[in-house]
Amino acid sequence: MTESDIGMWSDKTMKATSKKVDDFLADIAGGRVTVESAFEYREHGGIRIALPQVPTKMGLKKAANMLIAQAEAEEATYEYNLQIKCRPGDGAFAFNKVFKELYGMTAIGKEIRGFFGSQPPELKYVQTSPTERVQVPFGMLAFPPWGAQFHLSAYMDSDYGLSFNVHVLAKKKYERQVQGLLTLVEQYVRQHSLYRNKAMRGVVAGEEPEFYNPYEVNRHTVVYSQPVYEALVDQIWGLIECADLIRQSNDGYEVKDKETGETVLDEHGNPVVEKTHIRIGNNVLLHGENGTGKTLAAAITGQFCLEHDWTFVEARWDENLPMVLRFVEKVGSPAVVVIEDVENLFTRTNAMKELLNEFDGMRTKGFDLMLLMTSNHVGELPKSMLGGHRIDHTIYVSDLDTEGVERLVNVLVPASQREELDYEQLHSAYEGFTPSWIVRNLDDVGKHSIIRTKKIGQPHSTEDFVRAAHALRPAWTLHQEATDRPVKPALETLLSNLMREAIEHHWVDLSGEVGETSDILVRD
Repeated sequence: MTESDIGMWSDKTMKATSKKVDDFLADIAGGRVTVESAFEYREHGGIRIALPQVPTKMGLKKAANMLIAQAEAEEATYEYNLQIKCRPGDGAFAFNKVFKELYGMTAIGKEIRGFFGSQPPELKYVQTSPTERVQVPFGMLAFPPWGAQFHLSAYMDSDYGLSFNVHVLAKKKYERQVQGLLTLVEQYVRQHSLYRNKAMRGVVAGEEPEFYNPYEVNRHTVVYSQPVYEALVDQIWGLIECADLIRQSNDGYEVKDKETGETVLDEHGNPVVEKTHIRIGNNVLLHGENGTGKTLAAAITGQFCLEHDWTFVEARWDENLPMVLRFVEKVGSPAVVVIEDVENLFTRTNAMKELLNEFDGMRTKGFDLMLLMTSNHVGELPKSMLGGHRIDHTIYVSDLDTEGVERLVNVLVPASQREELDYEQLHSAYEGFTPSWIVRNLDDVGKHSIIRTKKIGQPHSTEDFVRAAHALRPAWTLHQEATDRPVKPALETLLSNLMREAIEHHWVDLSGEVGETSDILVRD
């Protein structure tokens, strides 16, 4: 520790502030009584030392020796360690934030010297949003007022994944202050995680989650058929939007008279209270063809999450999903977890069942959690997953009806650029087209308008839309006839199912030495 480092903390005002903060941290950790000590520090009563009334129980010499031993013990250096199940950047940010709020500045970065040379003080970049990041101290830090060293590092937790560790070297006399500081850091992470109420993906893939902006999708230009839109509102978006009201209703509410609006009283004059049992968390499956808007619905869900204090996590089916859930649980806010192409989960035995059991376990703890899944091949999902409380609701995201086509065209083509259109003709021309194909086709309408009128800037007619749709039809047909998932021969499918069943319900015992005389026993 250099003289300049010590000088940063040598000002009288700084020392006074530091003393007040030290006392506060000691109180946080549980008072002013030293651990494993026979001596009690008192706030009042002068400097008198109290001894037993009977001298034979503790004479002056014995008391003096104990005081000397205690003084030496308090000057000894002790190790303290705190492991927090949060990402290292989240923990380092919390440590820096708490330190600055307490002392007005952070601990001092310290050079690490090793066999292969020295490592300069580390500053870690921590992403706090899709567009913002901050620098926080990491690695070895020094705190001159305590003569303490803090080492901020990462460790791998088998249940949670990459986590945060604080290792402290400090004199025993500062034990309460150290414990108080570590308590505040842990509380800060739990209450103000960088990842609370954020939209993220890859939460277990790297050192830190990847933020992304769901508002890159303009939800006002995304159109569904009316039944699909209502289902999305009722089973996903509306639940997020009205979660606080649902919680209030579940906790109990006073019944009001329908005519007067006054609170209804029982025979004892107490308000009549009723409760509901509405479940906020749903397991919802969105299925349908490519291009119908399932991924867009997920992005819009992310927007509702950000607007109503929920956390939104997009997970890949091949990620460590239990670790994804542990991450979400530690962030602490209500959350939506999205898994796209969920049918791929069923290639791993019991993976989906175990995932849903984990969700049920988190909800049992009172955690508001919604699982949103998408699939282009719903036929590959087992029947057992589509009923009961495994998948609560399925929404078939279908092609647009006539009203949907009208809304989509009106949203994407300004009124000044179109004549009065025959939407029935447009719906017929777009038959079978998913919304993504219609959006793609609208870019060509202007071309047909110019060809028809031999002018620019003319309003598009029904004929322009229809001709553009007819021109796209061959490409759409070719796309429909292609497949991206080879169909297994019936015999191969049968053998695969039999083999899977055998593996799940039997085990193989190889007895004897490997060779021609080995016995193979298959047992239930």
